[in-house]
Amino acid sequence: MGELEAMKDSSKKSALFQLLGLALIFVILSAYVLGSFYVRSRSEARDYIEKKFISAAEDRGNQVETRLSGLAETAAPIGSLLGKAGLQDREESVRLLGALADNTDAYLAVYAGPSGSGVDSRGRDRELSGEAYFSMLEETAFFYGQDEGTDGKNALIAAVPCRENGKTSGMLYVYLDSCRLEEMLELPAYGDKAFYLLTDSGGTIMAQGGYPGNFAAEGNLKKAMGRAEFDGDESPDTAWKKIQGYKEGTIAVSMDGAGYELFFSPMGINDWRFYVGVREEFLANSRNEYLAPVRKTIVGILLTVGLFSGLLLITNFINKYFYNEHKKVLEEKASKDLLTDLSNKTATEYLIKDYIETHPDSQGLLFVLDVDNFKKINDTQGHAFGDEVLRKLGTRLRGECRITDIVGRTGGDEFIIFMKDIKEESIFIKEAQRLHRFFGDFQVGEYVKYSPAASIGVAVYPRDGRTFEELYKAADSALYSVKRNGKNGVAFYETKMNVKME
Repeated sequence: MGELEAMKDSSKKSALFQLLGLALIFVILSAYVLGSFYVRSRSEARDYIEKKFISAAEDRGNQVETRLSGLAETAAPIGSLLGKAGLQDREESVRLLGALADNTDAYLAVYAGPSGSGVDSRGRDRELSGEAYFSMLEETAFFYGQDEGTDGKNALIAAVPCRENGKTSGMLYVYLDSCRLEEMLELPAYGDKAFYLLTDSGGTIMAQGGYPGNFAAEGNLKKAMGRAEFDGDESPDTAWKKIQGYKEGTIAVSMDGAGYELFFSPMGINDWRFYVGVREEFLANSRNEYLAPVRKTIVGILLTVGLFSGLLLITNFINKYFYNEHKKVLEEKASKDLLTDLSNKTATEYLIKDYIETHPDSQGLLFVLDVDNFKKINDTQGHAFGDEVLRKLGTRLRGECRITDIVGRTGGDEFIIFMKDIKEESIFIKEAQRLHRFFGDFQVGEYVKYSPAASIGVAVYPRDGRTFEELYKAADSALYSVKRNGKNGVAFYETKMNVKME
């Protein structure tokens, strides 16, 4: 009996050691898997934060480009009239310049003849021949005037050729005070932890906001970086070359003992670039917040492995479950606009491109709409009310469309709707009319009712374009034809005429 018991004890010990060995192997493998997962999550966290701030730089750069391009487009018809009136009809020229300045964000408009002599929107004589940006151009161009002589302000300048009989007879200059950009480009969510800079190719700071500190002390980012410190073998020269050589990206830099990351993105005008600078400790906290759910998941899995090492399959299932759920949440967040819960710009473009690729023989309608005078809403009612308008508009637009249609907010007050599988062309105008009537019935506000209007451009797939880019360009062109004709209307790209509303 004693020998039998000894054999049983030996067998139990062997099984126990085997179980412990398997458990140890499983713990080691689990630790390896979880460690790899954590390293990968840290990399994802860094990429996510980097893309977030590069996107912030890109979005604000696009806002500046849109503001200047819109100013130039508004000025173009005035330039045509000035090309005929010129300095011979001074009174008419002053009237046209004044109307342009009064109805845009510009603080001044100047018409100059080939010699540089001219007149401004206030009726004063001007001499631009000594200004660096003065020349007779064939195409619209943009410049930056630092303490420029026209009014002593730092200005972003749109230069529009004025033609008579097909030849450039003068130039129209429209001046936008760079200080006017600060409200549009502010980063309120980050407080004193972030700043923005808009520079030309030489580093001259054209606009700034937030808390740039000594990054903007000399009025030139390139010069300021000469006093900064960089990681490794990086130097001010190599850092600046990296910024100039990359389309977009980020660079780590220390200024006055504080660490920053500069996120940069080019604009579509000249070689201008937009920067968002963020304190390193703020980025570290953001990454830690991003990783907090991952850490909790890892701790929970390790505890489960320690307590129930024998349940290897279940533990493995839990690990995969949490990982997939976490990834699913991240993907969902990345595709949503946080304010309206509609698809964001990236997701909207992807969904439309996917539909076009998989349904080459179907018809569809692409609506691009802007809320008219939205800046006035923010200025008069406050940004909170403006956000409520966009939030309610997003909810109502989603309910107005079919569940299969694609509805997204692509930035600011711009929305996109893509109606799929439109069988008959007779439906095109009906859908456009229905969308326009929607704004007639749409109101926001509990005590003060506000009814926003919208300018809507429409493009037909595949008639007006077989790619998303072609369709968007067509619809955007139609949208601006509505704006040029007084806003609050709908235009199809094919006709670029307002649709009669019933």
